[in-house]
Amino acid sequence: MSGPPSYASIFGELAAKKETSDGVVDYTKGAAGVMNKMASGVCGKILCGIFCSLIGIALPIAEIVIGALYLKECSAQYLIPIYLIVSGVFGLISGGSSGGQRMSSRTDGDEEESKAKKFAGCCGNLVGMFVFAWFICGCVWIYSMTECSSTDNFTTNSTNVDCFTKDPAFEDSEFYCRKLLYDFAYWEMIAKFVLYGLMLFIVISGCMCCCIAFCCAGKAAKAGGKDMAMNGANGDV
Repeated sequence: MSGPPSYASIFGELAAKKETSDGVVDYTKGAAGVMNKMASGVCGKILCGIFCSLIGIALPIAEIVIGALYLKECSAQYLIPIYLIVSGVFGLISGGSSGGQRMSSRTDGDEEESKAKKFAGCCGNLVGMFVFAWFICGCVWIYSMTECSSTDNFTTNSTNVDCFTKDPAFEDSEFYCRKLLYDFAYWEMIAKFVLYGLMLFIVISGCMCCCIAFCCAGKAAKAGGKDMAMNGANGDV
């Protein structure tokens, strides 16, 4: 089994794409193919497997289970369990559709299959947009809540409370939220921030590599042109 390509070979391929491309758009397509080839290597498969297992399977299932078990146990913000359930369901759909598109892209098909792949891709993009928008809503619902510093002066019949408590003694009040439910929602949101940040870092790094290879290849082409011109001039002499 062949190992992952070296950084030198990847950089060389990116530079070579500059020589054969007709412009920036064409080069971008070629560079994307090179980066996809790199992602299909051993390291890319391992990272993709870890990410898909965490974000695409394990985390959505946990969200659905926790949200369903404690659906009515967060009166302070009843949308938190609903957020977890919906996020889990669409997370599974998004993960499954992404995996299906990746597998289908490796096989050739007729025109009808190509149209079906494009339609599936559009649906996957719409689901991804909804998941991102829902993620933003979850951030607002979860991080806008403030935990009460003390509940000594509260009663279960208290009103106009601008904070919430995890104390089970107040589970019948309007400012109660179960500890497991809120803590899970809070920390899984942070985990998503970390993983999405890692993905963004990888994308930005790939774009920087493509830009550097594009610039270096351009300089090399100019230098080669000057050398040919000088050799031609010397030959004429």
